[in-house]
Amino acid sequence: MEAVIKIGNIQYLIFPNKFIYLNKLNYKINKIIKFKNNILLIKDKNNKILIGNPIIKNFIIKAIVINHIKTNKIIIFKKKKRKGYKKKIGHRQILTKLKIIKIKHI
Repeated sequence: MEAVIKIGNIQYLIFPNKFIYLNKLNYKINKIIKFKNNILLIKDKNNKILIGNPIIKNFIIKAIVINHIKTNKIIIFKKKKRKGYKKKIGHRQILTKLKIIKIKHI
């Protein structure tokens, strides 16, 4: 069973036991999260596809928060020629790692 789910402004293709990385969510580690109001598409075991209009009801997706991590540092360097202007900034995005437990019909 597979699903397309929208979290924030990003759509994710998910299936059980898959790890996904999202922008930081304010949940504690090992907390179980349920998604039910943002499922856009479901493909079940018989390859039957359900498309939402705009969302699918009567399905629930359970996920567990594994960890909060930081990505690699990105360096932003700005310079203006012949003006003496230089600026160097680093940024590390904080992500939440989720493991999809199950996709279930309710």
